[in-house]
Amino acid sequence: MRFVTEYHLKPNQPKADVKRLMDVFGQRGAEAGEIAHYVRADGTGGYTISDSDDFDAAYAAALAYSEFMTVTINPVLKVEDAVGPIFAYLG
Repeated sequence: MRFVTEYHLKPNQPKADVKRLMDVFGQRGAEAGEIAHYVRADGTGGYTISDSDDFDAAYAAALAYSEFMTVTINPVLKVEDAVGPIFAYLG
């Protein structure tokens, strides 16, 4: 399953907290199935794109970072994979 995770850093974190966040990130490394990781140019968060059937791992990652950010995980389909169900819906 492919999913996109969007995260938003909690505002006004002191530098010490940001350092701890980076320490956690350095220890954990890329999450299972991670294809890409992008940060927002405004510095408020970012996105990861992952392909994995282990949703428990995604949840564990969200929990690991919950002190520092809010996380939204969305399952997604490639457009070409969605066309069949769309046409079936349309009849």
